[in-house]
Amino acid sequence: LTALARYQVNLRTIHDIKTPDTSVELFGHKLALPVLAAPITGMETNLAEGMDEREYADAILDGCLECGTLGMVGDGASPKKYLIGLEAIKKRGGLGIPI
Repeated sequence: LTALARYQVNLRTIHDIKTPDTSVELFGHKLALPVLAAPITGMETNLAEGMDEREYADAILDGCLECGTLGMVGDGASPKKYLIGLEAIKKRGGLGIPI
């Protein structure tokens, strides 16, 4: 560490931005940051009794909206799983992405 301490990084930027803006517009909706939650389904299979499909869809969509981004819901082995995700998106005024 002593040898490494002799070296320093001199930051030289090519702009004068002091507060970065990570926002982006996607599908006509402004996102605070360009990060989306992955479309995951099959909670009853993957989490056993920890959380069901509806609880997961509600949690992921609400959490993403609270952070200023969008969540995605996926399709599963049964049409029921996809419909649960669509219902969750509908409850939030269409703010979510079905896959």
